[in-house]
Amino acid sequence: MNKHTKRSESNTRNWIILIVLAGLIILFLKSLFGAAKNIQVSKQDLQDMKYEYEKLYERGQDIENLLTNFENDFGFERYVRENFGVSKPGEKVVVIVNHQNKDNEPREDETGQDEEGN
Repeated sequence: MNKHTKRSESNTRNWIILIVLAGLIILFLKSLFGAAKNIQVSKQDLQDMKYEYEKLYERGQDIENLLTNFENDFGFERYVRENFGVSKPGEKVVVIVNHQNKDNEPREDETGQDEEGN
């Protein structure tokens, strides 16, 4: 072998080593950026879960308060009356209705006439 052939083999080997090292560096950087992205996503998921936990905790507190009110008949009766509009037998219900429109003009049912005055 002559000097020229040895240099050519050495250059080829150096290029192969350089390409392999560049590939390893690219793989390392890709995994590093992937890990950083996963950390960011995990932080966002943690924030979302904290928010959901707070909402569920508040809902649980509301349910506990409601159950505390149900410990006596008065609390249950009050809940049913407020949410379902029921009354006891013999009670009278008073319904207050506002018969005025936004312009504060009487509606047709109050005057007994339609808009044309017939």
